[in-house]
Amino acid sequence: MKPPAYIQDIYQNFLDGLRAALGDKLYGVYLYGAVAFPETTHTGDIDFHVNLKGLLTEEQHAALVDNL
Repeated sequence: MKPPAYIQDIYQNFLDGLRAALGDKLYGVYLYGAVAFPETTHTGDIDFHVNLKGLLTEEQHAALVDNL
């Protein structure tokens, strides 16, 4: 599912930061909650589930803190 137009920039920046920090450890990013439903026009937050291929190293954790 493509994110709604009004959050595409936020989504893309978040995804870019995850990719920079995690590389091939990133498995998937899923939008969920109210914003994931097309009939929703206003929301107070944007929720994501991030799935990884294994545990984070200390370096990857530090990169997440620095990039996001």
